[in-house]
Amino acid sequence: MAKVKTYELVAPDGGYGYIILTCVFVNLSMLSAYINCYGIIYKDFFSELGMDSTNITSLNGINSMSSAIGSLMTSFFLKRLSKRKMALIGATLWNTGLFCTVFAQSKIILFIFQGVAQSLGQGIIFNISSTALNDYFVKKRSLAVSVSQTLLAVLCLVAPQFFKWSINVFGYRNSLIWLCALSVHMIIAATLTQPVSWHMKKIEISPKEQELKILLNENNINHTTKALTDCTSIDVDRLQNITEDSKQKKIGGFLNDLIDFKLIKGFLLSIECGGATLVMTVEFIFLMILPQALQSCEFNWSEDDTAMAFTLVAVGDLSMRILMIVFDKLMNKWGSRSIYVFGIMLAFVTRIGILTSNSQILTFILLTLMGMSRCIILVVIILVVSESVKEDEFSAAIGIFMSAMGILNLTIGPLLGAIRDYTDSYIITFYLMTAIMGAVGVLWILKNICVKKRKSLH
Repeated sequence: MAKVKTYELVAPDGGYGYIILTCVFVNLSMLSAYINCYGIIYKDFFSELGMDSTNITSLNGINSMSSAIGSLMTSFFLKRLSKRKMALIGATLWNTGLFCTVFAQSKIILFIFQGVAQSLGQGIIFNISSTALNDYFVKKRSLAVSVSQTLLAVLCLVAPQFFKWSINVFGYRNSLIWLCALSVHMIIAATLTQPVSWHMKKIEISPKEQELKILLNENNINHTTKALTDCTSIDVDRLQNITEDSKQKKIGGFLNDLIDFKLIKGFLLSIECGGATLVMTVEFIFLMILPQALQSCEFNWSEDDTAMAFTLVAVGDLSMRILMIVFDKLMNKWGSRSIYVFGIMLAFVTRIGILTSNSQILTFILLTLMGMSRCIILVVIILVVSESVKEDEFSAAIGIFMSAMGILNLTIGPLLGAIRDYTDSYIITFYLMTAIMGAVGVLWILKNICVKKRKSLH
């Protein structure tokens, strides 16, 4: 008697996934190049509009919150719209906001189109790109993320030179038009974002796996039958109360669709979200104020030495991205969470070394290692979020993560700035940020130890 073969559909891990990987690179390359060159592009623009530090700080805050809101709302709209339509909406908002910013002659227009429209599109595009990559790649997910991020790092090394040349030759407004022309490719990338269900791969299931799935289904049926039997004991009064409360539940249902409160309770307060967002916020602020700190009286570095420091950070970042591609199988064996904790502790150790070292050569070496830790903190987080939630909750989890980042940027950033102004010391501020990183790393290690002990007991 011939054996009956059973198949199941799985993510392609290739095939059309490589087209999706290209689309993700197009989307994220525009976002990364823009963010990386933001100061170069808008330096003269802000001067022309007469924007002071308060206006610029307010604009950055609006950018962060709008991007977070766009990412958070994406999961809500994905229940009603396809990923392709959401990608088109995000690309349209981004391009419209950027194009209208070119002709802005007042602060209000800049705040509306860049702070709101463009940033909303940015949040949507980042969420959709991350979700699409997560859908199409499962076994090769870490490799796909590493490849895309490595290409982005190379682009970010070239982009500042291109924009400096463009601004010198064409001016900053015409350079923005160049960026608008390049950003139109995001609309093409959005149209190519097809549902993963169209490209699922069919694989054969072994008899043992099939039997296991049948047993699991039978258990689920038994639990469901028991639940239905218990439901028959509900009295008439309770049914009437349920009917009366249905109108209120409609409102609650809308809010639950808009914001996944259950996921917020489980994910937002976890170390994978709360701890990681805190580390990433501190990482961004540390690198943002590092140039001023190195040239202050506390370090007394020259402009050339400061430029060399940031070059070494970029070299360390790019080197780590290449290593992540080469050692992809080893990364899968260790797990993204363990690698992320290693990145946090490496960042902690290198910063302590930089703050205590009197040797410039040793500091240069530590800055290179700091670039490697920065790569792990910024790149591996997508894999950490993916492992922390269910597949259908990934988009909502990314939205929650970005919202938490936006809130922390608006709160911790000014607080650390106030501490720096009050103490008049960059070193004290750096020690405080380093202590935050170390505390998160230690808590994460303790959690991993507890989880391993619990598994061994079971």
